[in-house]
Amino acid sequence: MEQKPNLIEKPFTLVLPCSFSTGPFMGRFLQEIKENKRLVGNKCPQCGRTMLPPRIVCALCHVEAGDWVELSDKGSLVSFDIVYIPTINPMTGKIREVPYATGNILLDGGDATIWHFLEEKDPAKIRVGMRLQAVFREEGRVGDITDIVHFRTIEE
Repeated sequence: MEQKPNLIEKPFTLVLPCSFSTGPFMGRFLQEIKENKRLVGNKCPQCGRTMLPPRIVCALCHVEAGDWVELSDKGSLVSFDIVYIPTINPMTGKIREVPYATGNILLDGGDATIWHFLEEKDPAKIRVGMRLQAVFREEGRVGDITDIVHFRTIEE
């Protein structure tokens, strides 16, 4: 019988800093969140579809989409997931607390949706159609989607 070598294991956190160029469209979207706590998208001049995050070209019509629109920070829940299995948060390297909820929110006044974390984690209290509002980080915004902490339930 072959004897396996006794290997020494040394756990460590590997840090790989990098830069990501957002380009002018995603850059403006993130800058509006950071500086103004505001969501923006752009509209296709041909089909009228609102794109969030904004894109240079409409994926359906393949035409340049440069008409910027301000979007509401309120909307209705279209679908959601409840996560019960602990996973590593790639932004922090730490295990996420479970359960947590994410949802697809149709923003008021258009056809733009955003998928983001929900403040509510109890599946008995989450329902399709419930009203939500974005909660922006008050201090230390860096121009990242995580500058939106989560969407909280609102009563209207």
